[in-house]
Amino acid sequence: MISDISQRQEPDWLKLVARIGYGAKGIVYLLIGILTAEGSRGSDSKDAFSTIAQQPFGTFLLALVAVGLLAYASWRFLQGITDPEREGSDASALAKRLAWVASGIVYVALAISAGQIIFGAASGGGAQDWTAKVLHWPFGRWLIGAVGLGIFGGGVHQLKEAISTGFKEDFALHKMNSTEKTWATRVGRIGYASRSVVYFLIAWFLVQSALTANPSEAGGLAKALNTLQSQPYGPWLLGLTSLGLMCYGLYCFVMARYRKAVA
Repeated sequence: MISDISQRQEPDWLKLVARIGYGAKGIVYLLIGILTAEGSRGSDSKDAFSTIAQQPFGTFLLALVAVGLLAYASWRFLQGITDPEREGSDASALAKRLAWVASGIVYVALAISAGQIIFGAASGGGAQDWTAKVLHWPFGRWLIGAVGLGIFGGGVHQLKEAISTGFKEDFALHKMNSTEKTWATRVGRIGYASRSVVYFLIAWFLVQSALTANPSEAGGLAKALNTLQSQPYGPWLLGLTSLGLMCYGLYCFVMARYRKAVA
């Protein structure tokens, strides 16, 4: 019996979970980018979910998106726990796998947020609400600061991917023609660059909140985008970032279609 991890293959059901998850994630990012560009103000996942719910058969469509987000979260949990990517167990690999698990938790929260809109339940609150709660915990300020630094590290990773185009390693390039490769690389670079800006801003908000013990300093995606808008040349910065988020959504669609499975 072969037990070497290098002989493991990714089962078909796992491939399907990953593709569905990337598709749902792409829909959310594409909508956030479009809503931000149309409204000239920061939008977030709740705005995207509300927009879906207002469409014909909106409740059904939003339920599909919620299931897709749960699929993406499940994929991230499996990546981190079972290691289908064969990252290993050294310090660098464990940090990467832990980040995948943390990503899974985020997307479970997004799926719950979508479910709350479907069933008309009260929102669980945003970044400022949960930051206020954590500040009352023992070592709460340290925890918030650590989360902020972790998100900053995520921003560095996003920027590195945009510069190096390392994300192309996840494409099944042999299934893509030259035009698809070119545009997939372009939307990936722009999308990752835009996400890095958002990550850096959210990290700054959280670190400031930890330093001042003031939950109002915290903020999520919408606050990050509105902060860009308030800067010199703000409308241009907001427009470029919204375009970048749309590109990231398209990149997720590419991953849904051309993601390279573990063979």
